[in-house]
Amino acid sequence: MALSSIACGFKDKSGNLWFGTNGGGVSKYDGETFTTFSTQQGLVDGVVYDIVESEQGVIWIGSNLGFSGLSLKPKVWKKNDTIKGAGLLDITNQELKTYTPVWQHYNNNTGDPVKDLNTNAMCITKIGLPKGNNQETGIIWGGCGDDKLIRFNPNTVFRTDKPPSVVINKVSLKGEDVCFYSLK
Repeated sequence: MALSSIACGFKDKSGNLWFGTNGGGVSKYDGETFTTFSTQQGLVDGVVYDIVESEQGVIWIGSNLGFSGLSLKPKVWKKNDTIKGAGLLDITNQELKTYTPVWQHYNNNTGDPVKDLNTNAMCITKIGLPKGNNQETGIIWGGCGDDKLIRFNPNTVFRTDKPPSVVINKVSLKGEDVCFYSLK
């Protein structure tokens, strides 16, 4: 277990228990042993206030620095392997050592207006709400310390590892166009 100070707890679809701590990250208990995911393993912040799970099994962790989504991929990749939500893998912590964490972070540093989530202030829609779009599931709601309620749909965010293409059309210096080929 990461630390003795527990801030929250959660039971995933596979029956594992997850505990958020006040500085040591999140620990998964499989019924026999604990495995901890901290900032050393890629968690955005060690202070964990809340934990929820998406229908895809992604474990969503709310912290001082926004949301972190945890999925896992095999360390040795085979042809038909896929990245899976951490909550869907019914494996022991010993078997977990054959997987690598895959993180999704959403916070001010990634351009998303999410920070400083409150304790036990997250929920995720598993079925559509009674009014409005009943097909809208997987929406994460979180109360933030700056008196905001965040509605976040991780399924609508486009992320890529490819750097953007940059094209410079012109260069101006003190209001004058400059031929950047002549700059030294």
